[in-house]
Parts: sequence; structure tokens; C-alpha cells
Amino acid sequence: MGKIISIIIGIMFIAGTLVSCAPKKVTQIKITPVQFEQTPHIQNQLDTIPDPGKPKALFIDENGEITTDSAKAIYVAFSKADYPKVVANLKLKETYKDMYLANVEVTNQYIDTLNGLKELINQDQQFIQLLNERQSYFENQYRQEVYDHKIDNFYHRTIIGLMGVGAIVIAILAL
Repeated sequence: MGKIISIIIGIMFIAGTLVSCAPKKVTQIKITPVQFEQTPHIQNQLDTIPDPGKPKALFIDENGEITTDSAKAIYVAFSKADYPKVVANLKLKETYKDMYLANVEVTNQYIDTLNGLKELINQDQQFIQLLNERQSYFENQYRQEVYDHKIDNFYHRTIIGLMGVGAIVIAILAL
């Protein structure tokens, strides 16, 4: 009867030790993929600027007479009524040039901002990946150490248990 109890206790001890040696799963930090929204287009603001109209040019040839052939013309003149249109067109050209240069500057600043944000997100993702790698490494090292410790404990307990059983057997045989 004592042998059966000793065998049952030994089997329970070995089964409990083996079950407790199973490693746990490493939890990783999840990287959520980043999706960028489309950059909106610049709205057309040309409709708000009044068009002064096209002035009618007068072509003057070498004799000082008005001609309809622009290839023969030496001078181009405008009537007194069309002079404000010429001035307005020149101012409009300067306005468009200033608007274009300002638009280029603002667009480039916007692009620089977007590129900076994309670089920041890229660096964040690399940092999270590095954290995941380090966490996995240290978690695996920890699990290996725990496993080694459990195996050592198993061997020591088994030896002490066998010594105890042997002492009991020797004591029973000695009686």
C-alpha cells in the first residue's frame, strides 16, 4: 500500500512540474498601419479677379500708316480709350506673378510639413519595432531562465524525494 501511495505522489509531482514548465506567449506591441489622407487641391480663385478685357492694338508700319498686318508693323499703339485696359493688364500680370510666387512658397511649406510628419511617423514605427524586438529578446531570456530554474528545481526535488523514499525503505527493511 505504501508503494502505491509513493508512486501516485511521485507521478503527481512529476506531472505538476512538467505542466508548470510550459512557456507563456510573448505579447507584442501592435503597430497600426498609418494611412494618409489625400492632399486637397488649391481652389480656383481666378473668378474673383475682374478681367479688364483685351485692348485693341493698332499696328503702324514704317510710313506711319495703320495696317492690319502685324508682320509689316514697326510700332504698336493703343487708343486713349484702351490705355486703362493696358495698365490694368500690366497690374494684373504683376498680381498673378505675386500670387504665383506666394502660392509656390505656401505649397512648399505645406509639402515640408507633410514630409516632416511622414518622417516622424516613420521614426515612431521604427521605434515601436525596436521595442518589440527588445521585448521579445528579454522575454525569451526571462522564459529560458525560468525554465532552467524549474528544471533545476525538478532535479533537486526528485533527488530529495528519492533520498526520502530510500530512507523510508531502508528504515522499513531495518525493522
